[in-house]
Amino acid sequence: MKIFLIGKGASGKTYVENCLKSMGFKCGIFTTTRSIRDGEQEGVNYYYKTDKEFLENKNLYICSNSYNNWYYGLTYDEFTNKDIFIMTPMYIKQLKEQGIDLSNIYKIYFDIDFITRQNRLLQRNDADSVDRRLLADEEDFIGFVDYDISFKNFNLSDILQLIQSKLK
Repeated sequence: MKIFLIGKGASGKTYVENCLKSMGFKCGIFTTTRSIRDGEQEGVNYYYKTDKEFLENKNLYICSNSYNNWYYGLTYDEFTNKDIFIMTPMYIKQLKEQGIDLSNIYKIYFDIDFITRQNRLLQRNDADSVDRRLLADEEDFIGFVDYDISFKNFNLSDILQLIQSKLK
């Protein structure tokens, strides 16, 4: 069983992922061409590549996309060898289009309200515009229903217990 953590920016996906990492779970690491943020580390948060490196190795990615002139992708190797992934509706669609069997994947959607996410994004020292992220997320998630469970608010211990039960 694999777990997909899905949600708009600042919905709590990375927070939950970091808790799971500290518990010893193997979380998939995406590659990106965006600049490293304060506090991030190569090979921990992302694999950081130049545009040229990313594009020259595009065949290594099981899913990929571009946001705000940055590329993001998940390698086949990461997908095969890890348990937990932060995903987007676009990545899920790409996996389905490739014929990847998603029947053994439990999808958790963090459906957190706009104001909470906006406030969280405003507190970040981010290379991206808050308004652009919020708008892009609204567009990316229109009609999104491909999940097994959704949380509008969540209790961390409940989510961690749910994930532990699914990965047994």
